Amino acid sequence: MQKRFICTIFFVMVIVSGYGQTLEKAKQLWADKNFAQAKQLLKTVKNESKEYANAQYYLGRIAFDEKDYDAAEDFFEEAIETNNKVAEYHTWYGNTLGTVAADANLFKQAMLGPKMKSAWERAVELDKNTVDARESLIQYYLQAPAIAGGSVDKAMEIANEIIKLKPAEGHRQLGNIYYKEKKYPEAEKEFITMANTDPAYASGL
Repeated sequence: MQKRFICTIFFVMVIVSGYGQTLEKAKQLWADKNFAQAKQLLKTVKNESKEYANAQYYLGRIAFDEKDYDAAEDFFEEAIETNNKVAEYHTWYGNTLGTVAADANLFKQAMLGPKMKSAWERAVELDKNTVDARESLIQYYLQAPAIAGGSVDKAMEIANEIIKLKPAEGHRQLGNIYYKEKKYPEAEKEFITMANTDPAYASGL
């Protein structure tokens, strides 16, 4: 009985290790833009595996890269349903909805707006150091009408949060907000601070 139990544990460990190796290989294939092979590997990860949510996430990233946004949305939703504690899943779910909304009619935009905002807010809640989700929220607050939660003040508040995490990027975001609001002296000041903080950003001016 004990021998059978040990063999079972060993078999499970081999399967788990195998899925982990599959995921790592698929991630490398995705990074190399070998999407077809990456998808084949990721689809072999079963839903009982602890790597399943991650596999769905990367299938979503591939679908997004291939501009198949409906599929990307489905994959990210599946990843979140499996494990809703990963900020990156929520960030990219929101990013996908935002991309779909950009070309949608006003009715669909109104439907998608709260969902993408909630996704990015959840990402920030899960990862206090995330910059990507905060940047997406800034764009939401700047573009959404006030009735849907749009707010320049909130956008500036988040830009100031980014300054604490990634100073040059935060000043760039704040400069963009001022520029959009046609407050050009304030925008110039932020861009100068950005370039002084990190000269690499100056090339983008």
